[in-house]
Amino acid sequence: MRFYCIVLGAGLCVPQTVQAAEWATSASINQYFSYNDNVRMLKKKQGSFIYGLTPVLNARYTTPNSEIAASASYGIQRYAAIPEFNQDNQNYSLSGNYQTERMTYTLETSYSKTPVRNFADETGINNTAADAIRWSVDPAVTYRIAPKDNLNIQASYSEQIYSTNEIADNRFANNQNALIDLGWTRQWSERYMGGVSLIYYRYQSDPSLLLGITNNIVSNSYGINFLSNYLISDKWQINISLGYRYTDTKNNISVDEAPGEPINEALHGFITDSSLSYKGEVLSVSVNISQTLLPSGLGQLNQQSGVGVEFSYQLTERLSTMFSANYVYRKPISGLRRLAGSERQNITVTPSINYQITPDWIVSASYSYRYQNRSLNQDLIFEQEQNFQGFVADSNTVMLTLRYNWSGLSLSR
Repeated sequence: MRFYCIVLGAGLCVPQTVQAAEWATSASINQYFSYNDNVRMLKKKQGSFIYGLTPVLNARYTTPNSEIAASASYGIQRYAAIPEFNQDNQNYSLSGNYQTERMTYTLETSYSKTPVRNFADETGINNTAADAIRWSVDPAVTYRIAPKDNLNIQASYSEQIYSTNEIADNRFANNQNALIDLGWTRQWSERYMGGVSLIYYRYQSDPSLLLGITNNIVSNSYGINFLSNYLISDKWQINISLGYRYTDTKNNISVDEAPGEPINEALHGFITDSSLSYKGEVLSVSVNISQTLLPSGLGQLNQQSGVGVEFSYQLTERLSTMFSANYVYRKPISGLRRLAGSERQNITVTPSINYQITPDWIVSASYSYRYQNRSLNQDLIFEQEQNFQGFVADSNTVMLTLRYNWSGLSLSR
């Protein structure tokens, strides 16, 4: 199926004419050396030196009314003190768009194979050597119904598949996600754009295990979202996305392989993804707040709420610095872990400094502090200790990164 979607994407974007067509390629190589004093995020810390190398190759084909872009990377991660964590990561993507006088068609596809530790903020599980395969297909159509009005239809389908499902008494759960977003936007003035969209989101998980109880869930979420984008000045901009969602979940529970009565849950809440940003000649600042639904990888759907701040400052023509801080709170809105009262808080603080050695070479040094606080119903304390995750854990990481950017080649006809 993935192959046909990629072929469809290429076919969709084939131009009707080849006038002024251009081919372009570029590449980059990222390598880093770091030390993390608590790789597994446990109460008892274990540190390791880590080396990573990731080359990336990009290609692009453009015509006056279409574009196709592809990207591929294959990297390695090596842990000096924990060789069982030595893993590779792969990322491939293909996207295209085709435009007519009133219509814009877009299709994006992606495939990745990544160590679960690389996105441990989603699962809360750092002490695993499992891989996760993710693939997705994202089509979209925009129709200009008037000079200032657009209708937008976006869809998405993705799957996440784990290489192993065993983590002590828990179990990673493969899951499938589907999204449909129907919206209208209007450019009210030079500075202000607003609109509204209707959203349907479906999440389904394979069976997950908690304390000997197996459960798989099907969640259907419905929402309405209001969008606003206002350019306050040439340097200040505010984006507001705020809406309401209703989620209906069916829990299919079995104990010792004996099916029980399904448990239905209905919950509601708000969704948002809003930011305030400033972009000057030497200083850039952004503050964002968000609340959304995300799969956890452990067989339930999470509500994720977060706030973050980021700023960068250009000290000299070649030297710049950056600082980011994020706070995220996650709680299950479905599945056994919601009934168990499982919640998690994460804090990340990362300052860094970058130096452009040449136009193609950049070296950067950074420090990252991570903090995680997990809570469970008191009846499940033993289960939590069995998984060695701890209730509170933190880590410190120092990193030196060297990046090479190759501007590539381009051909026109």
